[in-house]
Amino acid sequence: MPYPVARSQFQLGKETIPGTAVPPTVAVPAKSMLWTPNITEMYDDTLQGSMVDVYSQVAGQRHDSYDYSTNLYLDSVGHLLEALLGGADVVTGAGPYTHTLPLLNSGPRQPPTDTLCDYNGSEWVSIPYAKLLSLAIKNTPGGLAQFTPKWLAFPGTTGAANASPPSISAVTPAPAWCGVVSIGGTNNTEVVDLTVDLTRGTTATEGLTGLQTPINIWSGVLSAKATVKMLWESDAILNYYLNNTAGEAVHITWAPPLLTGQSLSIQMDTPMWSMGKVTRGKEQIETEMEIRCVANATDAGASGGVSHLKAVLVNQQAATY
Repeated sequence: MPYPVARSQFQLGKETIPGTAVPPTVAVPAKSMLWTPNITEMYDDTLQGSMVDVYSQVAGQRHDSYDYSTNLYLDSVGHLLEALLGGADVVTGAGPYTHTLPLLNSGPRQPPTDTLCDYNGSEWVSIPYAKLLSLAIKNTPGGLAQFTPKWLAFPGTTGAANASPPSISAVTPAPAWCGVVSIGGTNNTEVVDLTVDLTRGTTATEGLTGLQTPINIWSGVLSAKATVKMLWESDAILNYYLNNTAGEAVHITWAPPLLTGQSLSIQMDTPMWSMGKVTRGKEQIETEMEIRCVANATDAGASGGVSHLKAVLVNQQAATY
């Protein structure tokens, strides 16, 4: 008997030792979960006297990928941001609490790893050594703010459910309309659509170890950009692109009205505008602009170096992520 999709669940836990699976500590409301075991299949296509193309198939090394979509929940989103940026969470305040999540620029410069836990209605799959490959944010009026993470990990294994599973938070998701783009400290009231793409170039490192698993899952440098569509009223923003000048600080902030005093802000303090065009596909003329995040010291954390951006999350969680 098949199982309904509605029974699916997703949970995760932060690992102490990369690749050593841990029980989940966070339940994340998710949808469109996709677990993909990636095995490089090798084929014996030698010439052995018969009119066939393949004599056997041999399994190569394996790593897994895991994708899903979630709404912006101001509690669980902190786990995604830490997994992407890697820097130590700095907590201030006395409730709501402010979490500043920067890019990690010390040591091997590798973000922490997580164990992902996928429930398909019948069994749990535990997927260790998970690192974010990318995080896409879509903020379109008429819907909820959408976050779509893509992970790479070691091979998953099936097992029993956690004896003490984490409960799903009662925090409500953020509507897209509460997402505001400020430029130079002033909220822009002409924005009609927004996407943010954050990538780490994460790869599975294959090796000659006698094991089918990779040596590790390796995070590359951070690449960050945003695409903003605005009603066209002047060339003020377009001129940043035309003149190849650094724009003023861009902060993208969600402050859900049902969560008083709580918010998420993605802060890019020295952006460059890398693409601009004026479009006429709708009733009102629009400008579509691309923001390329450029390294700066303002957005860097305690680990030093420079960074494209940092995330500032204000919520009711007192503990660090």
